[in-house]
Amino acid sequence: TAAVEYFGASETVNLRLDNATTGTIVGTATSNALGAASAITVTIPAATSNGAHTIYAVGATSAKQGSIAITVALPTISLSSATIVNLPGSTNATLANFGVSETVTFRLDDASTGASLGSSTTTSAGALSAFAITVPAGTSNGSHTVYAVGGTSAKSASIAITVDIASLSLGTTSFATLTGTTTASASNFSATETVTFRLDNSSTGTSLGTTPMSSGAGSRSLTIPTNLTNGAHTVYAIGGTSGKIASAAFTVTAAEATNAAASPLLITNKGGAGSTSRQAEVGDTITVSFDSRLRPASICSGWSDANTTSTQSITTASVVLNGTGTNSTISITGNPTGCTTFNFGTIDLGRSDFTNGANTTFASSTVAWDPVNKQIKITLGTVSGTNNTVRAPNGITATATFTQSANLLSEAGASVSGTWTFSGQTFF
Repeated sequence: TAAVEYFGASETVNLRLDNATTGTIVGTATSNALGAASAITVTIPAATSNGAHTIYAVGATSAKQGSIAITVALPTISLSSATIVNLPGSTNATLANFGVSETVTFRLDDASTGASLGSSTTTSAGALSAFAITVPAGTSNGSHTVYAVGGTSAKSASIAITVDIASLSLGTTSFATLTGTTTASASNFSATETVTFRLDNSSTGTSLGTTPMSSGAGSRSLTIPTNLTNGAHTVYAIGGTSGKIASAAFTVTAAEATNAAASPLLITNKGGAGSTSRQAEVGDTITVSFDSRLRPASICSGWSDANTTSTQSITTASVVLNGTGTNSTISITGNPTGCTTFNFGTIDLGRSDFTNGANTTFASSTVAWDPVNKQIKITLGTVSGTNNTVRAPNGITATATFTQSANLLSEAGASVSGTWTFSGQTFF
């Protein structure tokens, strides 16, 4: 309210905002016989900016004027970004002119009943800086409003936001056999940006390919790889320019995890770079391939069964080329560092002419499990002790026999048992 005095008797006095002649009339009164009026209701328009303003009192008959300075300090809210491109999505809110040290609650679309986006306490100046609020998953695309409501002062401020998330759908969402194919259709990305499709992790998942967006939409055929476990999986579409991420779920119902057991399929071997052919040396490799995945922890107890996509290895294995028996054999002795228990088995090389009749130990050898190719790969390290290897005669092949440890387990938990032979082998 306002009061005026020293105006003309019984004249109309208009109160104007910021300009004595053209300012918006914010109050009116009729002076008494002494030229005064009190308890004049003053209404400041809603669109008035925060900061310093002036109210002018102007006598309609006498043209007398008086003025007084006022300050408008309405509560305000600003956001670091008013566009949300992924859900749940965060943006930082900054407040001013709320109550001192009061709790301010942020709500979506309704100041009283809207979903809470977070709450925090203002400073002694009634301010809040860069407080992260989170717009929840499931919020529809389009325009929304964020409200900030003071718990003590009941002051409130609001600001408009736009939710603009991308979408992804799959033509096929269940796979009884692998590999499999499905068509991924993406939309609401930025025009002309390239979208990358990834499996099970939007940052580090296996890339399933890329496709350019035309007017923000596009599709491509995706190949679902063989090395997946049964259960739920996710394809992510990631915008290269916008940073938008969309996802779609699919299910594998009959992957390798349903196999009762795993069987060796092939033994391959290769000499190291610059090595002597037909003689075991550092860098030589022997690889055993299986028809389905093993449980990594059944090989080395320190390996994770949950890892079905990347190679796990140890570099401290002691590989023994045994020359004391009828045929030379390859085995791994003891438990390498990192493996409380270690299981492999024995490969009978089918010939006895790889040694001089004594054993040779290759220390610091590498043993690796590759779940994608379903292979155990042994890379020979340096010779420890006496080197009793010899170069085998040229042009002679042999039938190798792999007798695996009964403690090796398939992904389904069945023992990999039995003895497997592979003809036509020329080792090292």
